[in-house]
Amino acid sequence: MNPQPEFLHHRPDASYWTSEHKKEFEEGALPVYLAGCRWFGGKARKLKSTKVVECIPLDREDIADGALNCLVVQAVYEDGGGERFLMPVRLLEGRLAREEGEFRPQDVIVQCGGERGTGVLVDALCDPAFRMLLLELAATGGGRTGARGRLAGNPSRVLEEMRRRGCLPSNSRSPGVEQSNSSIFYEDKLFLKLFRRVREGMNPDLEMIRYLSEEAHFSHVPQYAGHLEYVCEGEPPTVVALLQGLVACEADAWAFTLNVLERYVEWLLENRRAVGVVAPGGTPGQGAPKMVLDYLENTYLPKARLLGRRTAELHLALSRKTGNSRFGVEIFSRFDQRCADARIKRALKETSEVLEKRLPGLAPETRGEAENFLRDAPLFDRAREMLVRRNVHVGKIRIHGDYHLGQVLHGGADFFIIDFEGEPVRGLDERCAKNLAMVDLAGMLRSFDYAAQSALLHRHVDEKGCREFLLPCVDLWYRWVKRAFLDSYLSVTCGAPFIPADTADFHDLLCLFQLEKAVYETLYELNNRPGWLSIPLRGISQLLQRFREDGDEDGK
Repeated sequence: MNPQPEFLHHRPDASYWTSEHKKEFEEGALPVYLAGCRWFGGKARKLKSTKVVECIPLDREDIADGALNCLVVQAVYEDGGGERFLMPVRLLEGRLAREEGEFRPQDVIVQCGGERGTGVLVDALCDPAFRMLLLELAATGGGRTGARGRLAGNPSRVLEEMRRRGCLPSNSRSPGVEQSNSSIFYEDKLFLKLFRRVREGMNPDLEMIRYLSEEAHFSHVPQYAGHLEYVCEGEPPTVVALLQGLVACEADAWAFTLNVLERYVEWLLENRRAVGVVAPGGTPGQGAPKMVLDYLENTYLPKARLLGRRTAELHLALSRKTGNSRFGVEIFSRFDQRCADARIKRALKETSEVLEKRLPGLAPETRGEAENFLRDAPLFDRAREMLVRRNVHVGKIRIHGDYHLGQVLHGGADFFIIDFEGEPVRGLDERCAKNLAMVDLAGMLRSFDYAAQSALLHRHVDEKGCREFLLPCVDLWYRWVKRAFLDSYLSVTCGAPFIPADTADFHDLLCLFQLEKAVYETLYELNNRPGWLSIPLRGISQLLQRFREDGDEDGK
């Protein structure tokens, strides 16, 4: 492909995107721009071509003459696959292009020219008029028509009532934080998530939020307010935006937890002599000084119990009989067991192959942990066989699917659960399918462990023996938080059909799904953050203790 041009030679208005002139954009500016966008999911694949396949004009009274358009662009890869992405664009000309407005350098897609002089094409998320147009379409149920399809709004009853009473927000902002989706905040009332990747079929985030809000009446998620979809004749609708009630929060639970752990480590160092030696390993209660347990009880353990309760209430809401067959409880069959086993086996194989290939380049301290991972293949097999051999009596439900501390908002006194899209590496059918509740629990437990280990990962500890002192203390934090979370969860879900009646089944499955999650984390860290690789590898080593011949019964 050609390098990005300094500018487009023709004015990129609505007519431009359906003309042969658009090739200069498709072959020059577009592939370069996509490569720099976090929401573009094809960075690891080699692009073969990019193309604008749809243009939906979004002109209104204050933005006319083809200056605002919503594009659907297609990326085709050398391996034969392809994806489509939503790309709203705004053309700024003359004074607007010269003045310092709300757009930042990263919002600029390409400089452009034409009969009216030079201009700039920017990501329309930076444009207040575009943001308010999306809210207007969602609230009124209005639409805009393009060459192939139509962008249409679908308001909830709550949003219709807000519009009727004249209570819709009049101001908006886009935080500008690069994410896989784009966000718009409408004052302190509404939040819109713009899905950049265009996927046909049901959107699990919309489906889950709408069900939990309107059918299960679960109050600890953002309330459904409406959505926008792209509709082409003869094709399933594609959800491109989800509008929700805005949850007032201090931070997500990940940031909150890291802050708690930072204070915990500081407290430990200040009180090192009084704390004394904390025994490594063991079950909660063994080798735990009372002053440490008192500290945990006065800081994070009540939060862990509350999060366990909210997680339990979420699963109970998803298991409720409402007449909606997409939700409720179904039997976890022998076929489901075999499918889960095959999924875990594939993940193990892929991670092992990559880890073995990267082994020589790892840091010496991490290389030993990686070698242990590869040597422990028989233990992984033993863990997997446990799932296949047993006839586990348990129900499956819709679950969050990608549950961790970053998917929970901390509102000061409570927690709110967000982002029900599921794991992005999994296909749409798998993310919308029912699964075992223990998969969500495993994700949160791994997140607690990640938080605990990362609290030390980047801390510079020089004092002799200091790290040796802190490691068992941080491990103790994780073990007590894990117990508080699970005890609270199980007390609320006691007798629920999605919890195995056999305690051994519950804890073995929970351990297995934690292993699966940690194997996925290992592959992720290998490809993205090798410096963090020791966290999942250490977690795997501890989890595999359950399946060693002399393994302990921790967690039961």
